[in-house]
Amino acid sequence: MRAWLTSAVLALPVLAQVASAPLALDAAGSRISVRASQMGVPIEGEFRRIEAELDFDPARPAAGSARVRIEVGSFDLGDEEFNRELRRPEWFDAGQHPVATFASTGITPAGPGRLEVTGQLTIKGRTVAVTVPVQQASDGNQQVLDGSLPIRRLQFGIGSGAWADTSVVADEVEIRFRLVAAGF
Repeated sequence: MRAWLTSAVLALPVLAQVASAPLALDAAGSRISVRASQMGVPIEGEFRRIEAELDFDPARPAAGSARVRIEVGSFDLGDEEFNRELRRPEWFDAGQHPVATFASTGITPAGPGRLEVTGQLTIKGRTVAVTVPVQQASDGNQQVLDGSLPIRRLQFGIGSGAWADTSVVADEVEIRFRLVAAGF
């Protein structure tokens, strides 16, 4: 009996690690895009290289966490000339700030299938506290997290110099995401 009890006690930390193992991001099913307006015309692009560490159990959302890493140089507007321009210092400054990140600081249930995720969004070396409304759904062993977050690009220094003119490129930008993860 004593040997069984000792084995069970020693196994608890291992079981706890397995139970809280991060979910594996399904890169093919996941997407982070940006919608903006240039001279009143909507434009949309997508980040092609994203990584995420998601530790989420729908039965215990407050115990979860999320960390997202985006390579800003992978932003694609569908035209390589525009893509090169956006990597320049006036925009994303991909040479000096190659990665944008989001790190959660809390997850709160906000109704059936809805969460409020607070965290720190860092773009171009500037960090801002944000609250992101998220729709959460389970699909078999996958978790699907959908949402959008409006930001002000000038708050992050995106579009400096002549590009700071908001009559040309609007200050408000919407980040849209769909993160699909397996492992639940």
